[in-house]
Amino acid sequence: MPVCLLTTADSATALGDMWAITVLVTDADGDATDAGVPVVTVTLPDASTVVPAVERVTGGVYRTTHTLASAGRYTARIVTAGYGAADAATYVNAPRSGTGIPTAQQFRDYATEDFGNYEDDEIEATIATEAQAQRGVCRVGAVIPDDLWEALLRRVRVNLSRRTQPVLVTVDSDGTNTFLPSRDPEVRRLEGPYRKLVMG
Repeated sequence: MPVCLLTTADSATALGDMWAITVLVTDADGDATDAGVPVVTVTLPDASTVVPAVERVTGGVYRTTHTLASAGRYTARIVTAGYGAADAATYVNAPRSGTGIPTAQQFRDYATEDFGNYEDDEIEATIATEAQAQRGVCRVGAVIPDDLWEALLRRVRVNLSRRTQPVLVTVDSDGTNTFLPSRDPEVRRLEGPYRKLVMG
């Protein structure tokens, strides 16, 4: 690999941060070389491209930065004349408006069922409860990623739906009793990457 990334090839970065990309260029013998100065093309989330300036750090090592001004996925193509190429990517999650906790209206927009029998303050109290429960089992940072956001909305939906199902039992159209699962598999899937590791 004549062009070797010295920074992470795939990362997550905060909105407004600098995305730094550092590479090592080597020749056929694996020795660092300044003969192949890289050209970096960054593709923005809106598919437009920019070519940031590249600076030499030391023999064969080059660095460039780009300010991440919008949310979404960025990719970078690093090309050297005669010394190969490399690719990198980063994903930017934008902070949610306000506190980052869903509102009652955002929940209603998400839910497929009609929860009109619940007042907004009841829904907001349930959101607060489920947000606390989520923080108890997941690592929730200052910026809430889309999957944790949806998992929280799903938690609220499950919570409210189960209130009308005593002992988690529902009756099918043929009269068969069905026990609802105690844990929602979709919530588990969405929260899986953020689950806290329990020791002991």
